[in-house]
Amino acid sequence: PLISRDEVIGVLHFRSKKQNAYTEQDLRLAERIGMQIAGAIANAQMFNDLIRTEKFLRVSEEKYRLIAENTADLISVLDMNLRFTYVSPATMRLRGFTVEEAMGQSLEQVLTPVSMQLGLTVFEEEMQLEASGTAEPDRTRILELEEYKKDGSIIWVEVSLSFLRDKDRKLVGILIVSRDISERKRVEEEKQILQERLQHADKMEAIGTLAGGIAHDFNNLLMGIQGHASLTLLDLDPSH
Repeated sequence: PLISRDEVIGVLHFRSKKQNAYTEQDLRLAERIGMQIAGAIANAQMFNDLIRTEKFLRVSEEKYRLIAENTADLISVLDMNLRFTYVSPATMRLRGFTVEEAMGQSLEQVLTPVSMQLGLTVFEEEMQLEASGTAEPDRTRILELEEYKKDGSIIWVEVSLSFLRDKDRKLVGILIVSRDISERKRVEEEKQILQERLQHADKMEAIGTLAGGIAHDFNNLLMGIQGHASLTLLDLDPSH
């Protein structure tokens, strides 16, 4: 029980009168006072720890919020029903949508049909792997997908997918980091076109070389035929 103010005053008064001649009751009361002080100190320490923890969490949250909001890559979080629970401000630069607009979109509104099918296939594969119990918990999948922009155009993005887990390591969401690779894909397509043209040129050169060889051989045959024909004409009467 808590020590009352009157009890503490009584002990101090008794000490001043008796000069440290404590009774057993006084000792028990002093023990209760000590326990109460120790409890108060412990509570104060716990309170200070909570304050420090809260401050640390606020600083950490602010730090990661600044990182998410200022990185060029788009950071998104899906729940296990594939609904958006977080979209970073980079969505405006990458796709032209505000955070509020992007949060209200479904995956079908974000991905082209082919990319949507690929994403669902990968998700099913990962869930089956998770159910097997042999999967690496911190694994990551990298995909190249096509996404719609607000103006209706399509961009290529490289997405890094990983699972979010709670303290019990249960799946609670999917972390997605998307990077615009449209320029890289354009360069790759141009390179592919050039390679195809080069292959076509090589093929035509080979055909030309083959045709030239055949013509040369055929010309040799014709020269022999021509020679024999000329000799035969010498033996014929002009009126033949």
